[in-house]
Amino acid sequence: MHIIAVLGFKGRGKTLLIERLTSNLSSEGFRVATIKHTHGPLDLDKRGKDTWRLWEAGSIITIGISENELFLRETIDDVSGLDKALSYMRLSNVHIVFIEGFKEVLGRRDDVFKIIISDNCSEALELLRQIKPPILAVISKEKCDVSKYNVTLNIRFEEFNTLIDAIKNLLLKVKR
Repeated sequence: MHIIAVLGFKGRGKTLLIERLTSNLSSEGFRVATIKHTHGPLDLDKRGKDTWRLWEAGSIITIGISENELFLRETIDDVSGLDKALSYMRLSNVHIVFIEGFKEVLGRRDDVFKIIISDNCSEALELLRQIKPPILAVISKEKCDVSKYNVTLNIRFEEFNTLIDAIKNLLLKVKR
């Protein structure tokens, strides 16, 4: 199982990107799971909300986590916190987990691939200074000079298929 964190500031398109990645990969037979971090109280899976959108995109497991709550689209026992959620995902035999949020926690982990999404290069570089590799991609409205960072892809949001191809290659390496 691969873990990819999509990191960025509020309102930058993290959910939209994960929604599109999930839809594309699940339609090709990959078992995709998603985790959404929220800073406020959980709004339990209402139509149009982020967790609902991720589920509708094809996520076979969707988890919403706030400071004091965990919402799981499936019924299970004794799951709390990110590590327990990831343990559940491993048991569920998913191929990939997309996590939105947990920038401070996941940004320091070297066992999680990261995708940085930003409005501009200044934001992207600010995040790159805080985040530890591996960094799968930097996605911005403009191409950024990320040459001094270990970044696999440096793309604009319109170059979505390049990101899909890179993720599929990552997934297929494990299947072999």
